[in-house]
Amino acid sequence: MKQNYFLLSFLFMICVSTNIKAQWQTVGNAGFSDGSAFYTFITFDNNGSPYCAYSDGNDGYRATVMKFENENWEAVGESGFTDMMAEYTSLAFDDSNVPYIVYREEGISESLISVKKFNGTDWEYVGSPAFSVGSASYTSIAFDNSNTPYVAFTDCGVGCKARVMKYTGTNWEDVGLAGFSEGIATYLSFAFNNLEVPYTSYLDEGNDYKATVMKFNGSQWENVGTPGFSSGYAYYTSLAFNSEGSPYVAFCDYGNNEKATVMKFNDLDWETVGNAGFSGGSAEYVSLVMDNLDIPYVAFQDESNGDKVSVMKFAETDWEYVGTAGISEGYSSFSDLAINDLDKLYVIYRDGENDNKATVMEFITSSNANDITSFQIPEQIGETIIDAQLHTILVEVTNGTNVTALTPDIIISENATINPESGTTQDFTQPFVYTVTAENGDEQEWTVTVDILSGIFSKNSNGFNIYPNPSNGRFTIMNNELKITNIEIIDITGKVIHKLESVIPNSQFVINEKGVYFINIKTENGFYSEKLIIY
Repeated sequence: MKQNYFLLSFLFMICVSTNIKAQWQTVGNAGFSDGSAFYTFITFDNNGSPYCAYSDGNDGYRATVMKFENENWEAVGESGFTDMMAEYTSLAFDDSNVPYIVYREEGISESLISVKKFNGTDWEYVGSPAFSVGSASYTSIAFDNSNTPYVAFTDCGVGCKARVMKYTGTNWEDVGLAGFSEGIATYLSFAFNNLEVPYTSYLDEGNDYKATVMKFNGSQWENVGTPGFSSGYAYYTSLAFNSEGSPYVAFCDYGNNEKATVMKFNDLDWETVGNAGFSGGSAEYVSLVMDNLDIPYVAFQDESNGDKVSVMKFAETDWEYVGTAGISEGYSSFSDLAINDLDKLYVIYRDGENDNKATVMEFITSSNANDITSFQIPEQIGETIIDAQLHTILVEVTNGTNVTALTPDIIISENATINPESGTTQDFTQPFVYTVTAENGDEQEWTVTVDILSGIFSKNSNGFNIYPNPSNGRFTIMNNELKITNIEIIDITGKVIHKLESVIPNSQFVINEKGVYFINIKTENGFYSEKLIIY
């Protein structure tokens, strides 16, 4: 047993830190659509798989829906399945994971709204086609908890005002008054909060082209706070909710140099989230989502970065870029942002660098953690001592152990790799070096030392012995030669767990928890420290 193992040993602590590195990565091929793509929209099915919808330039600008499967984007049913040109495409899933699409179907004199669903083979109309009174635009679709589809849109058959309708199983009927906005409503966004209350946001021409949010109270649509609450014109409004059901709205803010602004309703009034106009330049095609921690994210066409698509999030006090600014290869438009239940961000856009085809990117977080968090050998005595600062590991074994052939069980940081692998027999006659590689490729060497303990007595020349050591928890301090006046037993964190002022010769002690301890002994001749291992 090595002697004079002083309190410096307490510095051996497990201290594991994990940092995250992240980047945007293309999902499948960039520009995966067959032709140019307009009105790109992205969402997830009930299993978390990404789906997109768009107006397909390769098929006469009819609607196409695609899903990402087996590392590729593939069409859901036939490409370009609508009867005529489709604009303002929006997609949602019912409880049975059936996709529904709403869109404006271009006609000879008017462009009316239609909804279709995929029956497993083909896309079929839900209710009557072209069911709006007049030309429609800015369409959106969502389901309530009863699996009823709702659509919101601008209907020029009722003065180009906001209109919401739901499907009864046979027909589409109005939710509240048809054309309930005060004036013309454009750039509509529609969603349910977690309390099943439907909300819509829009640019409100009846209130100086500013942002207005309304909700349905069960019988009629009512304003949420003051109508026209933005400081100036509000284009590209986008609606989302926090976990308490409070609405947030993002928009291109003409009151702040056409930059992006996000506002939230605080139960009394609308207030700005961070700075108004937080983007570097003008922001178009604004899209807002909220993660599970109530952090808002906004995607937009970023003038200050070459009109590329950028994504920003609100980080406690300020807005910051998610990854780098300007993540697309070149000019972007029709950007739309989505987030799944695991808080994974996806953005779709019309990609000017790839013939104006559709491109989807996802935000990948990769850890740089390359720690060894557990190192166990069957022959060891006591606890492994891991120093995460020095990247060293100390294991002790009993006298007679064959250290030339030990097989450790090693646990490392999630998604990291280790060389040699856990379970590989190694020679620990000398300190052995392992290399742990983090998910992001960062490498770290860890040095493992195996010490051999000598016998069951902790013998020394100070006139006392600790027997047995290592111990199963019950041990004796033998002091035949010297009078012990004070004993402290300290754990590896420095905590005093036993303290005796008057010590009977050959006293017996019990420690119930495994680990490494230090016995500080004061005798008539001085002070001594001895290490004790409980296994």
